[in-house]
Amino acid sequence: QYKETLSEKRQQMTSGRRRKRVPALQRGWTGGSSQGRKVSPPVNHDGSIILESKFVQHMTKLHGRFRNHSVLVVTGNKDGLGGFALFKQPAMNKNSDPVQRAVNKAGKRLTFIPRYEGRTVYHDFFTRYGATKIFVKQKPPGHGIKAHRVIKAICETIGIKDIYVEIEGSRNYQNMVKAFFIGLIRQGRTRTWPTRRTCI
Repeated sequence: QYKETLSEKRQQMTSGRRRKRVPALQRGWTGGSSQGRKVSPPVNHDGSIILESKFVQHMTKLHGRFRNHSVLVVTGNKDGLGGFALFKQPAMNKNSDPVQRAVNKAGKRLTFIPRYEGRTVYHDFFTRYGATKIFVKQKPPGHGIKAHRVIKAICETIGIKDIYVEIEGSRNYQNMVKAFFIGLIRQGRTRTWPTRRTCI
């Protein structure tokens, strides 16, 4: 009886340490991380993707080292509508889900992204934010999305299917998202894209 109880206790101790197995369709970019996972969308939209989830720290005079949970989320309807949001909350706050609050915040900041033929950008363009430089090229039908996984997730939520994106400089996720959205919003229409393409 002693050996049986001892084996049961050992199984309980080892089973608690193991990480729960996540189904393949629910995994993100890497096995144990939540980055790249699809989460429940806000009202009347198709999907949201977690781009970044991390714990950040800063020193305060009153409380000392203070930990926050930072979540970056992109959402869209896969038909030309997209938005992103960065949400932070204290790490000790267990009353609310930071991922869902980030999704709701992104749903309030949706903007229309013009697309050529409903599948790609109107013209080649260059955009930057901070130390991140992004070169975007228009591609023919069937080319697919050739880009960094963060840019690819944004294109999937917006509905861009054929594009090539090259990044130089910093690979900071927040800078990449901001730079790419700035470039998408500022791109011209069909009347102006040939002249802009030759100027780049």
